[in-house]
Amino acid sequence: METPDGFRMEEVPPGIDPGWAYNVGEASQRAQVAQRAARQIGAMPADLGAAVGESMAEATKRALAEDFRAWVAERRADDMRPDGSWRALGALSPGTVRALAELDAAPPTAGVAITADQLRHLTRDTKIASGRALPEEDLLRLPEIVDRPEAVLRERTSGIVLLVFSPTGDPRQGKLVLQLGFTRRVRDRDGTRRTASFNAVTSGGLVAAEQLRDRATYDLLEGEV
Repeated sequence: METPDGFRMEEVPPGIDPGWAYNVGEASQRAQVAQRAARQIGAMPADLGAAVGESMAEATKRALAEDFRAWVAERRADDMRPDGSWRALGALSPGTVRALAELDAAPPTAGVAITADQLRHLTRDTKIASGRALPEEDLLRLPEIVDRPEAVLRERTSGIVLLVFSPTGDPRQGKLVLQLGFTRRVRDRDGTRRTASFNAVTSGGLVAAEQLRDRATYDLLEGEV
């Protein structure tokens, strides 16, 4: 890692970015390190990235969630104007990556993220099918949901991957889903386009659980609906 005195080698636990081991003393700095570590997953082969995501320490995941919530607050303060920013949310699990590979649909990366433009759509009542919009309290849980979905489905006709979880409110209302779509390039604040590979959260909403249990429509990759 790089320090004010130069470079030095240092051992850190598996799944931890080297910068995490340095006591920076500020939550914002911890969040930046966690975000950098999560973004690195997108540059790895899917099976390796999924393993790294699974081994990430809980403290790193908490910092990633804190960084995401702070970013959402910043975007709201700017009236959700797309500014080219994006946030890594975590990674698909090794089980999901293996299940997709068995269906000849192996993802190019395990990384999951969301852009400012996609965040704006989620907060403007984007819906999946006839489902209701993603509630605010669940929007802020995106990193935790990506880390521990109740189930992962693949729509057979489109190949779209869905992360399934229970809403914060009454679970009898149905299941909330996050729809993922692969993204290759993003735009920086200065307008420069650059490569950044990840499975992007493109939509979200409330869907009847019985609809998601239709095996003629969905492949169950992992978990239980």
